[in-house]
Amino acid sequence: MILFILVWMLVVIAFIKCLASEAKTWDEKIIEIVCEQVLDTPNEDILEPNLDLDGFIDVLEQLYADYFTEEAFKRFIQIRYGDKYHVVANETGKFINIKAITVTQDKQNSQSYHFEARVEIEDHFNQVIPVKVLGHATLVNHKITQIEFLDKALLRALTQ
Repeated sequence: MILFILVWMLVVIAFIKCLASEAKTWDEKIIEIVCEQVLDTPNEDILEPNLDLDGFIDVLEQLYADYFTEEAFKRFIQIRYGDKYHVVANETGKFINIKAITVTQDKQNSQSYHFEARVEIEDHFNQVIPVKVLGHATLVNHKITQIEFLDKALLRALTQ
């Protein structure tokens, strides 16, 4: 009986820990989703050659708009985070494969997050270049209000 109670307590503790790890907040998941869509290239929908500007904006809205405030989404498109890595990778014949994305909440500001994406750039000769992309995002009410990819190393590796 005591063994049953101990096992039951361990199951409850494990369940609580799972819930706590599930507290990988929705905000963190949003950042991961956006990073995956931004960095996992190429996306054929983004690179569709027959799209006019409205069709292109529609594709970006389908991929990203739900995760952003309206104003932040406009900035995101203007900076070209939604498509520039796809376009550059396509033009240079390279692929970006995501190996890991880590998102951490800022200790002083609960709405601010830092992220690190470890990616590999692969060319048509199967040469692989590992690159680390850092960035940060701010979210309010589960919507990104600001995001920045510190991407100089990624763009340099793509264009080499």
